[in-house]
Amino acid sequence: MSGAGKDVVACLQTLVDALNGVSDDQWLGSGLTLDLIVNAENVLKRQSEAPDVIPMSLQVGDIIIFSRNGHQSFRVDGQDVLVMQEASVMGVIGSEEAVTN
Repeated sequence: MSGAGKDVVACLQTLVDALNGVSDDQWLGSGLTLDLIVNAENVLKRQSEAPDVIPMSLQVGDIIIFSRNGHQSFRVDGQDVLVMQEASVMGVIGSEEAVTN
């Protein structure tokens, strides 16, 4: 999780902790509902269970389709190299292994 994500989670946790101490009388007319608090608690629980690093689903040799503007082009040792986020990959259509066999 990024630094900003950790800050959001910390703020949300502070809010949930504060709202859990509010009496029923104070809820009237506040616009907040128990559902909002339960949803916030569920988000915090899912976030705490989420791994810090999510493994990529792509493998070396995958042949992919990617978005037109979702990459950067570089030349490394005379070869053109594309660098992109996994989110820019629209699909895997095969593998280099399947093509060479």
